[in-house]
Amino acid sequence: MKKTLMSVMIGVSLLTAPVFAGEAERRAQVDELLVAMKADALMDAIYGQMDGMIRQMQAQMQIKESERALVEDFNAKVVKLVSDEMGWDKLKGPMADIYARNFTEKEIADMLAFYQSETGKAMVAKMPQMTQESMQITMGMMQQMMPKLDALSADFKKQLEASRAQSSKQ
Repeated sequence: MKKTLMSVMIGVSLLTAPVFAGEAERRAQVDELLVAMKADALMDAIYGQMDGMIRQMQAQMQIKESERALVEDFNAKVVKLVSDEMGWDKLKGPMADIYARNFTEKEIADMLAFYQSETGKAMVAKMPQMTQESMQITMGMMQQMMPKLDALSADFKKQLEASRAQSSKQ
């Protein structure tokens, strides 16, 4: 009985060993892809852009010069909190898992080849600037949209209140 159990365990381990080796190889390939994509630097750029967006919002709040130090301290704390809680060291593992789950080995290899090419390297180099520009466009559009969204929300609130008033009368 012990020999049979031992044989089964050895057999199972021999069958699963290539799977684990394949998974380890796949994970290493995904890690290499994330390095080629400079995902860590992209995250740093996003944090920098977030800092800029916070400053832009604060500028719209008409911060007084006497409040500037308080605002700067708050700004630094927000950026540090986000960086600490969602820094690349914490995101890398889950991001690698997502890539490994959603892409085949061939797709990962193809992406890696692209990001190691001159065009891929150019894309990686230009992506932070492109991200910043697209965020500026988005923020501008959101600022223009906010009054309309506020009006829609106010209208909805009135309609909801009227509907509830009507329902309570019945």
